Amino acid sequence: MAKILYELVKKAKHDNTALQTIINMFEPKLKKSIYMTNLNDREDLAQELKLKMVSYIKGYDIESIPGFWEIKERVDTDKIAKKS
Repeated sequence: MAKILYELVKKAKHDNTALQTIINMFEPKLKKSIYMTNLNDREDLAQELKLKMVSYIKGYDIESIPGFWEIKERVDTDKIAKKS
């Protein structure tokens, strides 16, 4: 599934069908998450979450995925900052 999602994100930059496929993949999770909110707000909330997804997907730089050591360094830096 991760490989499929990776390929879809790459395509979604220029292909709205791939973007819609990603949104459809996450639709069950989205519905489950908004189920616990006010009934009157659910439709608006779902729309806002989908817009956020589109924004993140379009802005995500798939080629600059950090390596293990870069992630470890960020975690260590965050731990130090939280202690301060």
